Amino acid sequence: MSGELRGAGGGTAYVVAAGVVAVVVVVLVVVFGVERPPELPSVGDEPAEPVPSAGVAWMSWSSDGACVHTLTPDGARREVWCDRGGGELLAWRDDGTFLIERFNGGERRIHVVDPATGEVSRRGGDAGADPSDAEWVWFDTSHTDGDLVVRLEGDEVWRVPAGASYRVDDGVASPDGAWIAARDSADRILLIARDRSSPVRVWTSAADGASTLVWQTAADGG
Repeated sequence: MSGELRGAGGGTAYVVAAGVVAVVVVVLVVVFGVERPPELPSVGDEPAEPVPSAGVAWMSWSSDGACVHTLTPDGARREVWCDRGGGELLAWRDDGTFLIERFNGGERRIHVVDPATGEVSRRGGDAGADPSDAEWVWFDTSHTDGDLVVRLEGDEVWRVPAGASYRVDDGVASPDGAWIAARDSADRILLIARDRSSPVRVWTSAADGASTLVWQTAADGG
């Protein structure tokens, strides 16, 4: 009799333990967003699909300081510059240099960086100096029937099965307006055709906490 009672109790214990594990998993998913992002093809997986004529650049922070990374249209990634002075990437210029913004004692300073030589020259604090011509793209996103729905100016540009914690941040349009580069909550940079003529693809799967995305010129990005 006692053995039967121990057996029943043990079974109950296993059931309770399993229930606790299930609850913990649910809590982790709800609170921390431990949901797998949607699986998407990468730019390299589909070479027949069109790509932009320009690449993108962004700044991230590491033990080496603030580092600027570039991404070519075909998905090749490169770290082109690092500096412990920090700053914010503003724009990429036609001559292959880029602009960073820094503040010193409340004074705004714009610097020109030549990634080929590493040279940094100060341009002063003029807010209008070589402004970025980036066109910001403001998405309207919602979760409907288990799908993430992304709309732009009222038109649906992407629909994908995704958990409630998955999101796509606002993007930036290419110089010709045909493409949108945007980050998602899985720290990926996505390539989105504005007219839906190509599938949404992963441009790079590890954006390393990328700051603002900046489009390069066709000469640098191609």
